[in-house]
Amino acid sequence: ISSVLVSFLLLWLFLLMRALLPQRPWLAVSACLFAGLSWELNYHARFISIDALMAQFFVLELWALAKALTGDEVLKRIFWLVLATWAAALAFGCKVTGVFQFGLVLAVALFELPRTLPWTQRCVVLFGLVANFVMAFAVSTPVAFTDPVRVVFGLAQERRHYNVAEQTCTHCVDGWGDHVLQVLTWTSTSVGSMYRGVAVVLFLVCCWGAWRWLRNPHRLARYLFSFLAAWLAFMTSNRLFIARNYLILIPFLAVAFAFGVGQLGALLERHAWAWKKVVLPAAVCAVAVLNAQWLWRAARS
Repeated sequence: ISSVLVSFLLLWLFLLMRALLPQRPWLAVSACLFAGLSWELNYHARFISIDALMAQFFVLELWALAKALTGDEVLKRIFWLVLATWAAALAFGCKVTGVFQFGLVLAVALFELPRTLPWTQRCVVLFGLVANFVMAFAVSTPVAFTDPVRVVFGLAQERRHYNVAEQTCTHCVDGWGDHVLQVLTWTSTSVGSMYRGVAVVLFLVCCWGAWRWLRNPHRLARYLFSFLAAWLAFMTSNRLFIARNYLILIPFLAVAFAFGVGQLGALLERHAWAWKKVVLPAAVCAVAVLNAQWLWRAARS
């Protein structure tokens, strides 16, 4: 059941890429191959790992926000903002850090609603989004309202667990810098592939793609990068590094990878090589087959 629920991530990711790059469907496929064949995501999706499910809601939210930013009517934008709000509320029900995702929705609503809309109507929209967030959270996580003392006690206990850990703990880090280094090491050598050399190459493509994405005319990137900066600042302030806490970075890296592949394609377009149209898709497919065969062997072991 967990794997089926998490697999919806690929659908939302494909739709997100189609919203960002509507003329490049094969880049949407590239993003889905990157995320769908990531052994880290597949490993945690096999269990009821709330972080993998949270990543799925995160991509749903990003797709809704991308549609909201391109909507040509106020009502359509509000509809997509409400959908993004529900996705953020479901993510918040998974983990309290999902509140950052709702902050992303509010930022888009605050700055991207038409300037001709009176401030009174803007306030009504923002209040409506907050109300929808509370309602969706109440429906998905009723225990927060029926037994709030237990929930608050559990959150306090988790906070202590992440910051008052024993020095001998396997997942302990030596301060903020070490935590950032662990996250960077994980994303660069583990997320893309079980084979480290391949993972590093894919990560470099992601870095190039992230830079290109930030320069893309679509305004979602500036909000998303700001969200990631705030979220990472909070996450790396803890004394424990646990990889599953960072699973929501995988869809982000998948989109960045697609933009990076697009950049490589544009680079090949500048040359008159006859094989320019097949070499890049062939390389992406080769990496996908490499990752898929490892997953197949691992599942049968």
